[in-house]
Amino acid sequence: MRRKWRRASGRSALLRQARGNLTGDGRDLWVFGLGAIRDQSADLERFAQRLDADHATLRARVSEAKRATDEFASWIEGQLPRKTGPSGVGVEHYDWYLRNVHLVPYTWREQLVLVERELAGPTPSSPWRNSAIATCRRRSPSPAPTSTPRGSLPR
Repeated sequence: MRRKWRRASGRSALLRQARGNLTGDGRDLWVFGLGAIRDQSADLERFAQRLDADHATLRARVSEAKRATDEFASWIEGQLPRKTGPSGVGVEHYDWYLRNVHLVPYTWREQLVLVERELAGPTPSSPWRNSAIATCRRRSPSPAPTSTPRGSLPR
């Protein structure tokens, strides 16, 4: 409980500082952040409800943290109309990530072409796919399960 008490008491200052630190323009990150802050507020509300009368000081701190969290959520909501930029790492950085982390020999664009070909359906230019479809069609159906008459099962 003591650790939660300390975390709840420092939340107001931390959220005030965050207003100066958050400068990005990626709208989807701001929208996601708003949802996460609202979830945090709901968690604080549930936590405060679980505290009994013996923890009045902690309950007051949690209520203060919830108030600060709600104010921060309102601030984020007010910032949203000005946040119109894209977010993400960019194609060049993603290609580097694919090549150096996942050791994939294809760039993002090359993978996109491969996926689009697969989604386009069978064409004369996809012999492997046509071969796989033909193999599936040649398979014989598996035998249907048979039922056992009621009384013939061992007990």
